[in-house]
Amino acid sequence: MIDFKYRPDVDGLRAVAVLLVLLFHARFGFTGGYVGVDVFFVISGFLITGLIVRKQEEGTFSLAGFWVRRIRRIIPAATFLTAVTLIAGVVLLLPEDLEELAQSTVAQQLMAANFFFWLNTDYFAGPAEMKPLLHMWSLAVEEQFYLGYPFLLILGRRVSRKTLLWTLATLSVATLALSELQTHTRPLATFFLLPTRAWELLLGALLVWCPQPTRLRRSHIDILSALGLAAILGSGWFFHPATRFPGVSALVPCAGTALVVYANSSRLGFVGRALATPPMVAIGLMSYSLYLWHWPILTYLRYWLGSDLSVPIRVAALGLSLGLAYLSWNFVETPFRRGKRDKKFKQVVTAAVVSAGCLAAISLWIGVKEGLPSRWPDRVLRLTDDNSVPQHYATTSEPAEAGDLPMLGSPAEEKQTVLLWGDSHALALAELCDRLAVEYGIRLAIAARPAMAPLLETWRPGLRDEMVGWNRAVLQYVENHGIQNVILVARWAVNIEGRPDGKTDSLIVDEPAVQLTRETARAALGRGLERTVAALEAAGATVWIVKQVPLQKSDPMKALVLASLLGRAQPSGITKTVHEQRQANVSEVIDVLQLRDSRRLDPADWCFDDLGASHIGRGGRSLYADPDHLSPYGAQTLLHPMLEPVFREIAERQRLSAPLPR
Repeated sequence: MIDFKYRPDVDGLRAVAVLLVLLFHARFGFTGGYVGVDVFFVISGFLITGLIVRKQEEGTFSLAGFWVRRIRRIIPAATFLTAVTLIAGVVLLLPEDLEELAQSTVAQQLMAANFFFWLNTDYFAGPAEMKPLLHMWSLAVEEQFYLGYPFLLILGRRVSRKTLLWTLATLSVATLALSELQTHTRPLATFFLLPTRAWELLLGALLVWCPQPTRLRRSHIDILSALGLAAILGSGWFFHPATRFPGVSALVPCAGTALVVYANSSRLGFVGRALATPPMVAIGLMSYSLYLWHWPILTYLRYWLGSDLSVPIRVAALGLSLGLAYLSWNFVETPFRRGKRDKKFKQVVTAAVVSAGCLAAISLWIGVKEGLPSRWPDRVLRLTDDNSVPQHYATTSEPAEAGDLPMLGSPAEEKQTVLLWGDSHALALAELCDRLAVEYGIRLAIAARPAMAPLLETWRPGLRDEMVGWNRAVLQYVENHGIQNVILVARWAVNIEGRPDGKTDSLIVDEPAVQLTRETARAALGRGLERTVAALEAAGATVWIVKQVPLQKSDPMKALVLASLLGRAQPSGITKTVHEQRQANVSEVIDVLQLRDSRRLDPADWCFDDLGASHIGRGGRSLYADPDHLSPYGAQTLLHPMLEPVFREIAERQRLSAPLPR
């Protein structure tokens, strides 16, 4: 068994982990820097298990004592950070965003932040980097682990060590297998939830029972440590957001962490001594506070300045994070952790519950008050009023398979003749299509799911079953209901170009095991559109393919709010030239399609002024809900002239095909 003692090299390893996370979040290379969280998980499993086992062998372990130490270690700094973040949100966030922050605060106080962000963070829910408490998901995973894991070790004292180790190893392998399986079918749940992360903590736990590497030569220690550190840094540098993760991919940084911890457990090699240097240890000691503070700082800066922060601002943000982390570590984290040891379990738990209750109560009040809109002038509220893309029309595969899609348009018309099919950009046009369908006496169904481009037999890695199944179900709906007109709407470019921040997790494929590149994604888009249009036309439908609205550089609504608050002239968006350059590859794919009786529609014809600047506001209101979705008002204002002739034509066809009255 490894001798459990203070390990300065482990603190240095914590520094490596937190620096990877910071560099990733601040976009200074290390596109896989999120693996720093996995390094933390392995270290936590090792340290917590060593602490419990040592106390058990001394005969001094108690659940109450263990939880008191965990509360002292975790809760004060997290509560202080959450309170400051919430106060900053009251000052900086618009009502809808403050309301969401309040909801996430309640979840965080209930140790369920990972569940909240699993259910509320995706392509449609807005950029994840605009959620100030998103990073609390990993804290919730550890808290949930600490609640149940000690019972396993308590039961383990009643069986042989061999049985306990086999149990832990089996659980580790089983949860790793579950993690790998779920990355293919439920990637978000796999990323956020404990059952698919438990193996990382258990890997660290198993290190405690490894025999001391006393027979290893110094050269062997150096080689093992170097390999382990290379695995951590290499995965941080070469992994990227499109890497299927955690699953087997996470074995690289986790195994690397285990190697470094184990190899240096009897004496420090070269890597261990480097990790144990005072600067690395200092950062490691502050790593928890540094992890807590950096994310809200970056989030609030991006909230108002845009996601593409300049290098000086990002450097300043990390410097501010380091300064606040030191203050938090010195004046909050350390005093509470080393405070009066005679405080009883009941006192500590009561203090934690009261603080959590206060934060939760304030957050619930903010929710009841709908984000405290009275903080802002009326002209700002007008810019933000009714500005969200309607989510209540979004659906899943089951209703499509059951023939129960949301219906729009004229309730007097029984026969469905139109289907609006697409991703969240279709949702953005839903209310406009509803009005036009009512006006022309048309019954219209909507099949819209965020991040689900309407492309048959085409998918994003990790979402194959979900995307393929969804689009097949929608095609079946068209065939079963005799739909005569289909409007396809999507954020096409993100499927072949990746996201504006460089992430490529949105690229699509239509062949198993194909190399994921922009070129292969572009080819997949062409084939997917050909399949989809051909299948729809074969079913007797006319297809309208709607190209993409202009993608703005930053959030237009916030740009309008800032201009209003500062008394500046109303800004405009990107130029038509920039838009055409961004959409060139998509336009080429769409324009070469062989269409029988189908059409192409380009919103760009209505989205720019005479000088070629994009419209982002009109009549004191925002035309955009976020950088790439039009608001319902924006869709009505800009695209009514584009879609009105479509519905007029459909109504005329419907009138001509109607049976003559007897």
